[in-house]
Amino acid sequence: MVAVAPFCGWRYNPLKIHKLDEVVSPPYDIIDKELQKELHKRHPWNVIRLELGEDRPGDNEEENRYTRARQYLDEWRSQGVLIRDERPALYVYHHRFKGINGEELLRKGFMALVKLEPLDQGTIFPHEETFPTPKQDRLELLRACKAQFNPIFSVFPDPKGDFAQLLHVEDRPPEMRVLDEKGVEHSVWAIAEPELVRRAVSLLAERPAIIADGHHRYETSLQYQEEQKGQWDQADPSNWTLMYLTPMEDPGLVIFPTHKIVRGLENLDLGAFMESLAHDFHMEEIPFRKEEPLWARKELLRRLHNYRVSHHCALGLVVPGEESYWVLRFKDAGSSSPHLAHLPQCLRSLDVTVLHEVILKGRLGIDVADRGHSHLVFSHDLQEALQLAEKEKAQLLFLMNPVPVGAFKKIAISGCKMPQKATYFYPKLLSGLVIRTMEEGDRVLWPGP
Repeated sequence: MVAVAPFCGWRYNPLKIHKLDEVVSPPYDIIDKELQKELHKRHPWNVIRLELGEDRPGDNEEENRYTRARQYLDEWRSQGVLIRDERPALYVYHHRFKGINGEELLRKGFMALVKLEPLDQGTIFPHEETFPTPKQDRLELLRACKAQFNPIFSVFPDPKGDFAQLLHVEDRPPEMRVLDEKGVEHSVWAIAEPELVRRAVSLLAERPAIIADGHHRYETSLQYQEEQKGQWDQADPSNWTLMYLTPMEDPGLVIFPTHKIVRGLENLDLGAFMESLAHDFHMEEIPFRKEEPLWARKELLRRLHNYRVSHHCALGLVVPGEESYWVLRFKDAGSSSPHLAHLPQCLRSLDVTVLHEVILKGRLGIDVADRGHSHLVFSHDLQEALQLAEKEKAQLLFLMNPVPVGAFKKIAISGCKMPQKATYFYPKLLSGLVIRTMEEGDRVLWPGP
């Protein structure tokens, strides 16, 4: 069973902060150096100082960005910049945004504490492989601050819409509302009514949870739990982690594709590469005049979409400078390719698996799991990917269909893991809307199922 509990969150004091968008931030793992600096300049109380502080010359074990984050957290609480809710609550969190094709979408979920359990040994499942370096960074921050500034993102089955009915909040204004730089509206309501909380806890106890985004932080929480050695005490805060949960049937739950830009390969023989692809792929060429690529781009996307609907494995290929696009349709359909023989059957028919194993690793010698290489650039937006391909002097650009939510669920429940950079759940969850601390006064009162 998944154990869920309410908590007393820390929030920015509205008497001191009149524009919440000035103090919240995107999650740490999508913040580059430029945005990090901009967020530090945006407001002296921006959560970036807690979530992803800047390194300084002369930093050492006693003085560094982790210890400074703790100092800021203590100061902001003592000064009333951050105030704590008096009653334990579940925090309903809605996102209103535009989908891949510009359609208006609304995703509904809630933030709560979830009792930690080993992955793949209970009812909490991963879906993606992780890298070691981010885990060490998040562990150092957790040790120093004993706090979590951004929730792990998970999904759960809710085929009858029980949670949508139970946590209906649209009849009252949200307690927090933020419009971010991408035009996404974030709204939060605190639900502290004991009966509603009890019913929500009871409903979720019957279902598994699948981590969509935040594997590193979940694994970090497990390591921190082990260090605290408080597993015997259910109320110990180290046994629980901050999580956002949304039903996988929610109409607003979408996965964006992750397009891959290849650059900097030495001795790439484009002709030989294209010829080799014909052994494993049906290659549909879409030629166009150089000054009029728009219609060809639309045709490429149309074919990719149709193949996705018909459950065929297909990739788009753009070669910068060439007056053709290509649709690559895998011949083996994931069944017998020697490049995929080492993988579980449930992964072999995924577009992203075929790209990673058959093309990137099998033909170009690029392993996405190797963070040391610089041959790949990732983008989740088609226009941005095309612009980046030109800016980065790309050699190849692979356009992807998004992983279907159903395939994501099936793979996670079966115990398999997708390769890195396979999924991109959008929108991301803001850091700093609700902060969870893990100190002596934060013992968890689990109402039980």
